[in-house]
Amino acid sequence: MTEARTQIYSIISPLADQAEAGYTDPEQKIEAAKTLSAQEGGHQMDLYKRFLDDANEFLGLLRKDKHEGKYTEKGFEALSSQYNCTISSYNYFAD
Repeated sequence: MTEARTQIYSIISPLADQAEAGYTDPEQKIEAAKTLSAQEGGHQMDLYKRFLDDANEFLGLLRKDKHEGKYTEKGFEALSSQYNCTISSYNYFAD
């Protein structure tokens, strides 16, 4: 199990580097999309806002781990959980 986590961390680290380099662009797009959802209103837009909030939270966790310079089991579990929340909220919005 530890070897698997080590492999996962070796995969996540370069992805985190790429995410850090491009973090501001998705962050700006999320903020712009939140403005739209606030103007539109309605249940579907509430689901869209929830998806945007979850995506922003995922990016924040990824950035936090990158800035700390380490990936712990607890951090990986939080990142994995938030990723699943983001996918779930997208599916609610898309359906």
